[in-house]
Amino acid sequence: MSWGKRKKPIIAIDGPAGVGKSTVGVWVAKRLGFLFINTGEMYRALAWKALQEGVSPQDHQALAQLSERLRWDFVPREGVLKTALDGQVLDQVLASEEVSLASSLVAAAPGVRRHMRKLQRAIGESGGMVMEGRDIATNVFPDADFKFYLDASLDTRALRRHLQLHQRGIEMDLDQVRGSILLRDRQDSERQINPLRRSPQAIVVDSTRRTLPEVVDEVLRHVQRRAGLGFAAYGFLLFLVRFLARLIYRLEVTGLENLPRSGGVLIACNHVSLLDPPVVAAAIASIRRPHFLAKREIFSWPLLGRLWRHFGAIPLNRTAADLRAVREALQLLKGGGCLVIFPEGTRGRGSRRKHPRGGVGFLAGKSGACVVPTRVINTDRCFRFRRLEVRLGRPTYFEGRDYHGFAARIMGEVEALA
Repeated sequence: MSWGKRKKPIIAIDGPAGVGKSTVGVWVAKRLGFLFINTGEMYRALAWKALQEGVSPQDHQALAQLSERLRWDFVPREGVLKTALDGQVLDQVLASEEVSLASSLVAAAPGVRRHMRKLQRAIGESGGMVMEGRDIATNVFPDADFKFYLDASLDTRALRRHLQLHQRGIEMDLDQVRGSILLRDRQDSERQINPLRRSPQAIVVDSTRRTLPEVVDEVLRHVQRRAGLGFAAYGFLLFLVRFLARLIYRLEVTGLENLPRSGGVLIACNHVSLLDPPVVAAAIASIRRPHFLAKREIFSWPLLGRLWRHFGAIPLNRTAADLRAVREALQLLKGGGCLVIFPEGTRGRGSRRKHPRGGVGFLAGKSGACVVPTRVINTDRCFRFRRLEVRLGRPTYFEGRDYHGFAARIMGEVEALA
């Protein structure tokens, strides 16, 4: 997405603990080509350092002096700015509940907040930033171009936080997690300096009953509508593809009832033409909005590269193990999204079958998403004006440990749809 000669905007995302601000912020930043920073990580980093050095989280003067004494750096990693103190990048050490609760006390120190605000304003000075925290829209950037307040029910937030901790190898009872979030909410909302509150200009997005892709899409709709870029671009192009496919190529879709309307879904499809992704999108758009794993090379094409990203494509390096793409795909699926994958990797002509890779099995196994075998027919013969067909088979789940065997079975089911 291009902003022309305009300065790229700042997007502020506030909200209580455990609401999913970081996950949503990362995805919004990636879709827009912006940088993302979780400002809460800065307070957790200072809290961790204070605990390491024996400084009480309630000693406001000592905390402010510690904050000023440290060297703060912000290191970009895959579009996310990670906090580094005195040259040490901090990550997993900040995940404990001890650090999380201490950070809320640290954040109440007036001197600390003044120093953090100075750092955060310097980070966002050039624009093109998605910044999340508790007071970004009310204190750090009260003139932010876009302000959002994410919210969710206490039970939903507790469940999400419990799952997040489990994935990091930290085991806590669900009631303990709920109590911790309640305490954090009280500390954040009752502190004297810059308490957690919603900016009157902020758009409230409740994620209680929404998947990650749905929340991200809503945020992007507001951003792009006000930016004059319009989320309608995706809808218009999709409408155009569906119109041409049905009018000229008499697109026929069968088995659409096999596609789950919610939850993580992998659509495993044969690949014979560059038209396969838009045709599959046109076929299932009335049920789900698809994302795609796409070869990294197409993202270097002028203009089109940004368009692919805007439409939810995930760039994949096919020549090496692309951990970044895998993490992004798993995050999408675990968040209830729909991902189209071509297990054979490269295009082939006609009915010629290639050896599928095990990626579909790995993603299905790690995310718990169901797999819907899907076949496209005649996209490689579009210039002969043959009828286009998309056929969806019955959903299945990965079982066992044989990723390549599962991929071969899925592609066998795709062939059977011919």
